[in-house]
Amino acid sequence: MRTGEEIRAAIMRLTLAERARLADWLAGKMREGEEPPSVGEARAAYALSELHMTLEEYWAFEAASSQRHEFLNGAVYAMSGASVAHNQITFRLAQALSKRLRGGPRQVFLSDLKLRLELGEDQIIYYPDVMVACHPEHWGRDFIADPMLVAEVLSPSTRHIDQREKSLNYQRSPSIKEYVILSQGECCALVHCREQHWRAQRLEGAEAMLELHSLGVSLSLGEIYDGVRFAEPPLSAAE
Repeated sequence: MRTGEEIRAAIMRLTLAERARLADWLAGKMREGEEPPSVGEARAAYALSELHMTLEEYWAFEAASSQRHEFLNGAVYAMSGASVAHNQITFRLAQALSKRLRGGPRQVFLSDLKLRLELGEDQIIYYPDVMVACHPEHWGRDFIADPMLVAEVLSPSTRHIDQREKSLNYQRSPSIKEYVILSQGECCALVHCREQHWRAQRLEGAEAMLELHSLGVSLSLGEIYDGVRFAEPPLSAAE
């Protein structure tokens, strides 16, 4: 009998297409009334899209579009606009990191810049809220390919993608050492660290310290959430 960690590792090695087939099989077993295996959700939560194109077509399409889109193996997904709280949290985190990393090789990037992931057969383009990277020779004109840290601020329309599908894909990237998820509804963060085998650490309250070992940086949640007006459901409601 495989352990939960072994099953999780096996799922992470699957391509997006293979995970989708696994999800369909599990859904079929549930419809048959069988008890599904006790495994974290691996189903791709991305909604079906009418847009489908090659990666080369996506670059041209995105350059001419007034709206941002993410790309997953040919499927293209429009991104919704950000709330005031989302914008405040993203800006404060980027500002705090920039202050601590100033003068060094590591640079902070905001959500207008793409992240390109090549994970086996999977070709993926995301727009993370915050990234930190330090190898400009691997960057394109409008994308980063090898960040050390990625942070996402949860939104109602993307919370399942951020907590499950993106989390799995970020863990598959050899360059990413830490993944941080920030709530819009409370002063709270989930920290996933490669050194800790990606087990989520939950931080709550303004006094809690966000220790980013990949950067050698510490900052309080109070600094990130200073002045933020909470409007969305708390992080606990999404778990």
